[in-house]
Amino acid sequence: MLYADASLAQSTGNAQAPGGAQEQPSSEDVIRRSGVPRDAVAAVVNDAVITTYDVRQRMRLAMISAGGSIPKEALPQLQAQSLRDLIEEKLKLQETAKFEMDFSDAQFAQEFAVLAAQSNLTPEALVALLNSQGVSENIFRPQIEVNILWPDLVQGRYRDRVRISENEVDDTYERMREDVSLDQYLVSELCIPVDDPARAQQYYEGSRPRACVRRCRQLRS
Repeated sequence: MLYADASLAQSTGNAQAPGGAQEQPSSEDVIRRSGVPRDAVAAVVNDAVITTYDVRQRMRLAMISAGGSIPKEALPQLQAQSLRDLIEEKLKLQETAKFEMDFSDAQFAQEFAVLAAQSNLTPEALVALLNSQGVSENIFRPQIEVNILWPDLVQGRYRDRVRISENEVDDTYERMREDVSLDQYLVSELCIPVDDPARAQQYYEGSRPRACVRRCRQLRS
């Protein structure tokens, strides 16, 4: 159950002033057009809704990553963070849509297969593991889509503003040659509230898709 401070809590968008361009639809209009019951809407982001189901799924993913041991007192904070993350993803995806940047089912399937392979699983096995923990594989789609499209959008929009000298290229090339034999790591951040500092490491151990998959496997074993 979601806490009251996040139900229909947020409306994000930029309404036009009278006499200007076409106004953004009101939150009530967006909800009505979406067909989602009003009490199942957690936020309205421009012309789209985020449902309470979306928030619960994101919270469940974080809780699995933390070993399912997040204290009850921390759940409202986790809920708020999950909602903020979903809103940010929705805004980024809406921006990529303006530039007609597509993300196909085939691309998602390919990226999902890579995620599964990192844990020595088939996509079907990964789906089964997630479902056994009450998480739909579709929760990963907006995250993966943003990770693929958003960097391309930023690079495309600001490429002309970036000036790179030949010396910088040469220095980077040499550094890459030196680092080629070293292990490479991609570090991402997820904020999970901690009520007990002594247990911080457990909560922050890992909450990205790969960590969630690993935790699912531990729970099944």
